[in-house]
Amino acid sequence: MLELFNITLFTPFYFPNGKSSAKDKYFIPICKLENNFICAYLPTSKDRFIPSKYKGFYGCNNDNETSSSFYSFEPGQVVTDKGFFFERETFVYLSNVNSLSISMMKDIYKIENVEYEIKGKISKEIIKDLVNCALNSSFVKNKIKNQIKNYKI
Repeated sequence: MLELFNITLFTPFYFPNGKSSAKDKYFIPICKLENNFICAYLPTSKDRFIPSKYKGFYGCNNDNETSSSFYSFEPGQVVTDKGFFFERETFVYLSNVNSLSISMMKDIYKIENVEYEIKGKISKEIIKDLVNCALNSSFVKNKIKNQIKNYKI
């Protein structure tokens, strides 16, 4: 479940901050830090932070003028090697990288296809776009960028 660039659906996902209630959530691991933590994006269909000029535009958007940095997935576009696609327009906000303990994740989520479902590995083209998007974003921390650079596409 924690293989880099696999899309996994957790049913439900327990947010580590303890403030948000558990809910079904997609999860995309993008790098590992010190073999103890996994850094991941939690894609969302909420477009609260998308400037109107980018509505309906898919792919990487890094715009310092509007302080927006995100990657958007087109609804219905197959994105994994298992034929998975998001049913709705879905966004990865590049500033919202979550660092989670690998051991904690393995302790909480033990039963595949019950507690989580692996939707497949993102296609090489999208990985390349997502990696480049993160590396060119001024909103992604350098520590994360350095780990992402080590990923072999």
